[in-house]
Amino acid sequence: MIKNLKSQCGNYTIQCLKADGSVRWSEDFSNMVVDQGLQHELDVVFKGATASSTWYFGLLNASPTIAAGLTLSTLSEFTGYTGSRKEFTSVRTLNSLSNTASKATFEITQASSVIGGVFLTNALSGTTGVLFSAATFPTADGNRSAEVGDTLTIGYTLSSANQV
Repeated sequence: MIKNLKSQCGNYTIQCLKADGSVRWSEDFSNMVVDQGLQHELDVVFKGATASSTWYFGLLNASPTIAAGLTLSTLSEFTGYTGSRKEFTSVRTLNSLSNTASKATFEITQASSVIGGVFLTNALSGTTGVLFSAATFPTADGNRSAEVGDTLTIGYTLSSANQV
């Protein structure tokens, strides 16, 4: 018997550049699409709920716990950067969305920053809105450091594909 299941996964590519343009660190890792994100998809596709046309990246504080029930109101956001959350400007190909041609950029303004990961939401700011996905860095403690003047670039690819 062949099972035709839909699988969805996202992958983040994040690079931290020092003020002089050299690479401080680089990571490539997958995320968890949290319950709220999955429910939003189902509601939009099958129940006629209003779709969110604009999505934003945010950064997580040190040592976050990523779980299916995570929401914007329960996560701990790192805000030591210029401006607000950064827009996910994506292009769709056959079965994926990606912003690799237009990566989000965070300019770090907080000295000795410890960043625990990244998230994707439909809220430009605040703690209300849909949290779609979240991820921690794949380091032993889940954290990465950054300094004033560093720039984080975030690429994200969200894929849906049939699996047999």
